[in-house]
Amino acid sequence: MNINSVTDTLKYAYSLNLNQSTFRFRGQANFEWTLQPSIYRYNSFKRYQTVDFESNLLSTKPKQATPPLTFTEFDLEWLMLCQHYEIPTRLMDWSMDILISLFFAC
Repeated sequence: MNINSVTDTLKYAYSLNLNQSTFRFRGQANFEWTLQPSIYRYNSFKRYQTVDFESNLLSTKPKQATPPLTFTEFDLEWLMLCQHYEIPTRLMDWSMDILISLFFAC
């Protein structure tokens, strides 16, 4: 099957009965890009430096926030917030909604 448009993508996706599946989607504008977290892109960090960077990042998490943020044992919520504001993390953005992925792919 050739997929050449958003319409083709949606037809194929809906044929998979996505509303009853556990698919996750990632929208990228270029299929040749590797799946790589932002902290490893553009040679911004060497692999061993990521632990130091994340340790510093986690130590600076806000003590007060509106609304109040609760943090898990591994501070995943804080890392997700950093990811949202384009601070390099080891997290990757995924969606359960194919339309959101299509938005980022365009």
